[in-house]
Amino acid sequence: MTACSSYRCLVIFYAVVSDQIDQVIEFFRTPAEAEAMLETVLEEEPAWRDLLYIEPIEFVTGGLN
Repeated sequence: MTACSSYRCLVIFYAVVSDQIDQVIEFFRTPAEAEAMLETVLEEEPAWRDLLYIEPIEFVTGGLN
């Protein structure tokens, strides 16, 4: 999702995240893309079910000066 005004722009990406290794595995433009990747990974590594999850990440640029 992208929302922009003359002062700032907000973009939301969806990330597959692991708290165990404290990092984002990969970013996606839609929740469906993130869910598909996570499903594929968990089919191969079902023990990771409690380690990986999807998190919306907001990026904001600009602002009022």
